[in-house]
This record gives sequence, C-alpha cells and structure tokens, in this order.
Amino acid sequence: MAAMLVLGIPQGLNNLAIQNTLYHQPEAERIASSAGLLRIFMYLGAIVASVVYGNVYGARATDGGLHVLGWVVIGVSVLFFLITAFDRSLRGIGRQDEGTPAQSQGGEAGGSQ
Repeated sequence: MAAMLVLGIPQGLNNLAIQNTLYHQPEAERIASSAGLLRIFMYLGAIVASVVYGNVYGARATDGGLHVLGWVVIGVSVLFFLITAFDRSLRGIGRQDEGTPAQSQGGEAGGSQ
C-alpha cells in the first residue's frame, strides 16, 4: 500500500503534467498530431525500457543488474537534463513580445475579420 502511494502519486502527477503540456504548447490545428506523437513516444519508451531491463537483468534479477540499471537511469537522466538545459527554443515559452496582444485577446480586440 505504501509503495503505491510513493510511486503512484508522482506517476499520476507526471501524467497530468504531460497532458497539460500537450494541450498548452501546440497550436489548435496541431493538437491531434501532437497527441499522436506523444502516444508513439510513450510506446517507444516502454519498448526501450523493456529492452534495457532484458539486457541488464538477463535470465534473473540480481543486485549487480540493479546497480547497472541504476547507472543506466542516471546516464539517461543526465543526457535529458543536458538536452533540456541547452535547448534555446525553451527560453521563449511563456513569454510574449511587447506590442503584440495575448492570443486569448486576439479575436476580441481585432474586431470583424
């Protein structure tokens, strides 16, 4: 029961954050393709994780395999952190250029078009 709370709550919050990002980031015309890409990469992640588990543990789960798996997770985490930290396109997210109206006000302030 405690393991479900410790592992389940963060996983549920992670899924909510990913879904909110999915609906917040793309333009309205691209939400469907973005949702499809999200699902594809979730499946690919599950496949890659299964391959890593199979290669690390082999026929039996051992302490040595768990340590190797820990290093693999640390390596992947550092890689993704570096990719995110050096991604210049993320710097402009959430910022608006001065002089341009917010997207939510664009239809109202523009009058009839």
